[in-house]
Amino acid sequence: MIQTATHHAAALATTPVFGYVLVPPPDYILIPATGLVIILAGVLVTALFALRLKRAATQQGREIRAGSAFLADQIEQLQAALSVADARVAALAARLDEHSRTTQGGSSPSYNVAIRMARSGASRQELMTACGVTQQEADLVLRLHAADPTTRHAA
Repeated sequence: MIQTATHHAAALATTPVFGYVLVPPPDYILIPATGLVIILAGVLVTALFALRLKRAATQQGREIRAGSAFLADQIEQLQAALSVADARVAALAARLDEHSRTTQGGSSPSYNVAIRMARSGASRQELMTACGVTQQEADLVLRLHAADPTTRHAA
């Protein structure tokens, strides 16, 4: 039987196909050719994988750039709002300084003038007009410093 199988293979190798006799290649050609096909397949798979990675990285780069542009716009808006808030805080601080100066420095002399006027016999309306004090402040100055005792109780 072995002879028949060998003989059958030999008969197959000598059968002409399209006018050519097909002879199986020897092993020293077949093994490197198979290895070459496997290596080429590996290179092809690696190249396709690298291409997919490149596309994914490019897409991620686009998304990151879009996100960073959005964040840059948000930062600009926040900086504008912060500068407006800084201006408001500065204006309020200036108003507070002015108010504290007028309360401490400016009001004290007007109270001193109001006290002198009350001791001279000035009325509540005169104190309010001349010294810029409120009605309650004028009444208090009159109660504490009026020369006439009847004015102290009337105020």
